[in-house]
Amino acid sequence: MSETDTIAGLLFLTRLQKIDLRVSAPQKRKPPNFPSTDPFPFLHALVDSYAFPAKPASDTDPRCNPILADLDMLPENILMNIAAVDILLYEQLEFIEKLKRQLEADPERNRGRKVEAKVYDGQLHGWLELPSIAIDESTRQECWDLDVAFIKDIHRKYGFEWKEL
Repeated sequence: MSETDTIAGLLFLTRLQKIDLRVSAPQKRKPPNFPSTDPFPFLHALVDSYAFPAKPASDTDPRCNPILADLDMLPENILMNIAAVDILLYEQLEFIEKLKRQLEADPERNRGRKVEAKVYDGQLHGWLELPSIAIDESTRQECWDLDVAFIKDIHRKYGFEWKEL
């Protein structure tokens, strides 16, 4: 394994990540607090166009559908920030639970791996990009602080200590 392979596999930090491309946007299970009228129906075609040219062949490919990936295929440190009012909620939670089960099934083999998730209640898909007037800024800051702490932890684990400027 080369040095770049090792570095590339250290961390997966995600926000708003689509985990299962096999299920189209309108068919995704909606959380109970999802608006009765979809606020973003015009985005369905865009969401469903990810990996479009390769889509039929990619339905079994974990690179396009991380939900299919085993823990060994993924970076050893995973943090997912999840919006609770999002059609991606259930696939993201299912993915995290699957990975946690794999961690628990073989703790010796998976020693040192981290799989974490934080669900942000009341937040919509894309909430981190909304202007401050539209969301509670302290929630955005909480997410940012969690991400930075996670990254710093991984840096420390591999011998790099972040120095404040």
